[in-house]
Amino acid sequence: MSANGPNVIEEQRLKALLDYRILDTLPEQEFDSIARLAAYICKTPFALITFIDDQRQWVKSSVGIKLNQVMLYEAVCTYTIERDEVLQIKDALLDERFSDNELVNHAPYIRFYAGAPLINPEGYRIGSLCVLDTEPGELDAQQQDSLRILAAEVISRLEMRKSNREIKDTLNKYQQIYSMFDSSPELHCVMDRQTNILMVNRSVEKILGYTVAESIGHPIWHFLPEEDTYALIPVIEDKLRKGVKFFEVETRVLTKSGGHKWVGWSVAFNDGKWYANGRDITYQKKVVADLEMLSLAASKVDNGVIISNCDNNVIWANEAVERITGYNIADLKGNKLGDILKGEETDLNTLERARQLTKKKKSFEVDLLCYRKDGQPIWVSIFNSIILDKNGDVEKEVEIIVDITERKKAEEQLTLLSLVASKTVNGVVISDNLGKIRWVNEAFELLTGYTLPEIKGQRPGDFLAGAETDITRIEWSRKQSVELKPSTVEVLSYKKDQTPIWLSISNTPTFNADGSFEQQLEIVNDITERKLIEQELIKTREEALQLSKAKEAFLSVMSHEIRTPLNAVIGMTHVLMEDDPTESQVENLKILNFSAQNLLTLINDVLDFTKIETGNMVLEKADLNLKELVSQTLNTLQFKAVEKGIILKSEIDHRIPLLVKGDHTRLYQILINLLGNAVKFTDAGEIKLKLDLISDSGVGIAVRFEVSDTGIGIAPDKIDYIFNTYTQASSDTTRKYGGTGLGLAITKSLVELHDSAIFVQSEIGKGSAFSFTINFEKSNQSQFVASGTTKNLKLNSSILVVDDNYINRILAEKVLSKWGVTVDFAENGQIALEKVKKLPYDLILMDLQMPVMDGLEATREIRKLSGDYYRKLPIIALTASIVTNERAKIFDSGMNDYIMKPFVPAILYEKIKSHLN
Repeated sequence: MSANGPNVIEEQRLKALLDYRILDTLPEQEFDSIARLAAYICKTPFALITFIDDQRQWVKSSVGIKLNQVMLYEAVCTYTIERDEVLQIKDALLDERFSDNELVNHAPYIRFYAGAPLINPEGYRIGSLCVLDTEPGELDAQQQDSLRILAAEVISRLEMRKSNREIKDTLNKYQQIYSMFDSSPELHCVMDRQTNILMVNRSVEKILGYTVAESIGHPIWHFLPEEDTYALIPVIEDKLRKGVKFFEVETRVLTKSGGHKWVGWSVAFNDGKWYANGRDITYQKKVVADLEMLSLAASKVDNGVIISNCDNNVIWANEAVERITGYNIADLKGNKLGDILKGEETDLNTLERARQLTKKKKSFEVDLLCYRKDGQPIWVSIFNSIILDKNGDVEKEVEIIVDITERKKAEEQLTLLSLVASKTVNGVVISDNLGKIRWVNEAFELLTGYTLPEIKGQRPGDFLAGAETDITRIEWSRKQSVELKPSTVEVLSYKKDQTPIWLSISNTPTFNADGSFEQQLEIVNDITERKLIEQELIKTREEALQLSKAKEAFLSVMSHEIRTPLNAVIGMTHVLMEDDPTESQVENLKILNFSAQNLLTLINDVLDFTKIETGNMVLEKADLNLKELVSQTLNTLQFKAVEKGIILKSEIDHRIPLLVKGDHTRLYQILINLLGNAVKFTDAGEIKLKLDLISDSGVGIAVRFEVSDTGIGIAPDKIDYIFNTYTQASSDTTRKYGGTGLGLAITKSLVELHDSAIFVQSEIGKGSAFSFTINFEKSNQSQFVASGTTKNLKLNSSILVVDDNYINRILAEKVLSKWGVTVDFAENGQIALEKVKKLPYDLILMDLQMPVMDGLEATREIRKLSGDYYRKLPIIALTASIVTNERAKIFDSGMNDYIMKPFVPAILYEKIKSHLN
């Protein structure tokens, strides 16, 4: 069969149907209205809106008849979707195709049928809009045309829902990508063809000191030293001539403070723009330079230097070792030095004592008769220094080997040791067993400004201490030395000219061959720059806290500014709905209200991620139908499960009550994230959502949720890791399955908002199970109570509305006046305060954010006025933003209650009524 054969076309039709996510959804007013209108126009008692998949005809909306679904072999509408025109069956008993149909020969005894196919923009017929009668009949041309128009309206509604969903997904994806871009510790920037910076992330301030605003608009060369620019431009031009559009370079970059840093760039040129990612490699450059210097010094020094591992096996040796012993690194590597150099007259007891000292983590100096590779005996002085890891265990040994065959006196040994120490860039101090200085190297003199004659016989802590030195650190180091323990201390010290300097001093006691304490070796490093960086990090943390507060304020303002006009749109829709609109106007108003509510939901979702980041997410407690929530969630993912050929099912404990108090939106987010991941990572088998009643206290219940799958599973060492932001369980997960790694991080945060924790059980190749338990209050309702009309309700009271927004005041007047309320207005809190002093009101509706005097301050001033009237006057806050501490501020100011904008008139009525009573 060709690629365009019937089977392929049917698969494409089914995919088009599933893309609308309409199958097995709950009844909806907008579709029921279309079905009723079709029955009215065609003058039939019955009307249906149906969709046809590969097994059944499912009924979305029905008028005059209760029908949920029909198997394909009984479905009349399967003939309707075979054509583009309206199908009419004037008398089913006379049509041999339907004369034995169950619906014709039994209740409801259908005789007449007319159906218009539901044809999507791609031309696929996914269902029908049909009318039916128990009597034979026929539609005229006008009725047939109306039926086609209404069928097109059904498709229009489906397309609009699909479009809104895609817009929401796109916006969420953009927000995630931008957050990842702006929060990256690396420097990311986008430049135009002339290298002018168009976009840069916040890391530019941390790395270079410039703000984002100071950076944008400047060419990248503005931040590079002139000589680096001249050297780099020819290199870039050469790569572009050769067609290379991606390359890496390292440059110095000028900081705002006047210094410079090294940055490693990954640069790409595409579609007339430059994309550059920069990583601060200043520290790496310094480390490499220091290592090269130390390596050069160690390699060229006259004495042998050997580094061994914790097992005393050689891992590195310099050139001098071969000159002294005749053995090169290949001969020594992996062997113990003593085993290689010992011979007929070597003192094996001295060798064994040295090894025992190493096991006791003690450094030592020993003179030993050894043998060269050619068999010639030599005397060597071996100075062994133990390097301990952070746990205090031996990590490495550094051995300095000096050929003392011709000179074996103790003074000569000290001179040779001093030669090695003087070559290092770090300060070196050799003191006796009382801690008094015998010798210092040149680096120490340059570091502190003191010469050896000035300090010989003194203890370093005595002359390096100053006004702000922490003496307890010095005393602790001396105590460690008395106990013959190595130590490292970081202390603020002072040079000879009293310039403050941070020093890291590592003290290692050394022992004679007989194990007696002989002297101390101290390595001194200047760590002033690191300490300054640590202080800068503390400053950065404080700035981050200030930024978090600014983000919270921004969230509050944005929520207020966006919701305020939406309040007018939704509120005016309710007003118009209660002004006896015509039937056509009702449909239009419902569409307007539906669209406004969709926009409100979209805005709420956009702000959610910021709320979680700033700790502003607040859970709602409203009536929640858990069974309905489970059904909605599964329906959302059903099409993807069908596409992959896996089973998606649920199991709900029958003891769980119909309604509980909870946050529908947040619980839906948790379930959709977990089930969505399960579908993504499962290619065969089933996915199950299970709800179990754990406990029932009478006033509340505990429900355990579990999402299990038969997917790829998670490695045990990755289970905790998957909940981190921007991470996934393995390095190839993103490449194979996609995703940013945010889903489980947000899910964990939402579960923790419910005072719970999420648990994972998984086995590679067999699947995973995510579970958590949430406590719910029981609802007082046995079923949902919809927000009804407020038409013909009366309050007969005097209310002051305080709001700086003119549209909001008009809306309030329209809503309140219908209830017999005498409405007065104030544009800000100051005006409200003056009016309250002059006129009596039964209640005040108070906006929070206003010029001159806001709602919180105005309420506090009213409560300060003398008299019971001012203390008891009901004040209800009107707010478009509730963040972490705003609810507490509302009640602390003296307000009695609050209502969120956009408000539903019925809810506002109940709020006002409860406080008036």
